[in-house]
Amino acid sequence: MSDAPAGGPPSPSSRAFAGLTERGVWIAACAAGAGLRLLLLLLRPLWHDEIYTVDLARAGAARILAALAEDTGPPLFYLLASPIVGREAGAWDAIVRVLSLAASLLHLPLLVLVARRVGRPDVGWRAAALFALCPLAVHYGAEARGYALASLLVLAALERSLALVERKSAVSILLLAVCCAGAVLTHYLALLALLGLPWLLLRADGPARARLLGGWSLGAALAAPWAPVALAQPAGGMAWVSSIPVRARLARLLVNVSFGTDKAPSAALTALALAFLALVAWGLWRLRGRERVILGVLAASAAATAVAAVVRPDVLIPVRTVLCLLPLVVLVIALAGRAPAAVAAVAFTVALAVEIPRAFGETPGQQLARFLDPTVRAGRTVCVAGIGALELDYRFRSAGLPARVLYFPSDVQRHPGWHDDRVPATPALRAEARTLTERADRPEVYVLPHGARASQALRERLSPLGARRIGYSAWVEVVALPAGVP
Repeated sequence: MSDAPAGGPPSPSSRAFAGLTERGVWIAACAAGAGLRLLLLLLRPLWHDEIYTVDLARAGAARILAALAEDTGPPLFYLLASPIVGREAGAWDAIVRVLSLAASLLHLPLLVLVARRVGRPDVGWRAAALFALCPLAVHYGAEARGYALASLLVLAALERSLALVERKSAVSILLLAVCCAGAVLTHYLALLALLGLPWLLLRADGPARARLLGGWSLGAALAAPWAPVALAQPAGGMAWVSSIPVRARLARLLVNVSFGTDKAPSAALTALALAFLALVAWGLWRLRGRERVILGVLAASAAATAVAAVVRPDVLIPVRTVLCLLPLVVLVIALAGRAPAAVAAVAFTVALAVEIPRAFGETPGQQLARFLDPTVRAGRTVCVAGIGALELDYRFRSAGLPARVLYFPSDVQRHPGWHDDRVPATPALRAEARTLTERADRPEVYVLPHGARASQALRERLSPLGARRIGYSAWVEVVALPAGVP
């Protein structure tokens, strides 16, 4: 029963009880989110990008740095994963996901601390629970990629920046620098989130501004040695992004931010996302004082992203662009009030209920490997056009069947993490297909992704040789040469 008189305001004890009850619900949500991440870590199959992480981490530090000159990313996550991964491909490779799991879970207490820094300790667990339940944070918090770590370092940089506004600390300046540099050296998209931090200069006095600028400048200096490599990395690694219209990418990013999911946007879902953002905006209207700084940092980060997108539209990457912004997003939703937070929590829970069961199914690469397993065990080599060669090669190596996959074009093996189907030029592609099919030890089985130029170049050579279809899916066609064809 309430201690308040009938019809009167709630008593302090009633308010305290309600606060404890609400916090208990949010803490329970955090536990549920942590459990889902652990479940995904243990049971979800590795997919292409994770396999690339594992293979590169296994190569050792020197080869990691050399290989990334042909890729599109920074080195820190691979270097941290290197001591964890085993020497041979196998079932334990998923252990590398522990890095992302730890980084994702460390967001929770850090979100509570940031809420205290802005004078709203009451919303700390609310924000932590939203992050724990956010489907994108759940999925990438149990994936062998650097997004969760980059997001954590961005959040830590925000927390240390807020601390430096309040007081002088040489240790905090150093930690801020390490977090900023580490975030960018984990994933370049972290830079867009970090570019929101200068908003803090508006509420800092002169000495605090100097401390902030010192920490950020030192972070830039720590990351600078990698800049020449980053600037020289091939642009082809992001070719797949340019194939998605900018308008479609913006719609997906809107849904990513609003509901924490990568569900394909529809008119109805986009309308719901806009309605939800209106609810959040209504709740933020009443914010005053220090708590408004989080909204300012998020707005500045969004503005930096918009400016960068004008120069480089490929920074608008569905899902990935918002990952380092998720801690700021959940903080803003939590600050907007109980109603927006409750709506977000329900939306996140529904999305998780739909998405999590699907996450445990076979990847297309697993299905293809299972289909081709008898062929490979019979001693045949499989030629794979395009990017799918990496996962198929990994599956066979894990099964004790190495050197059974041939990459086409051969350039793919030089940078197996990505493939730009626009290169090489058609004459060179046809010449390589001709050379391959005229070899005495040519492959007998070919995996041809639909719509790829590499597939077409191989078909032109294989059709006159009597190649026949032996398998077909929504992604690829599998053809084989008849036995005895000269």
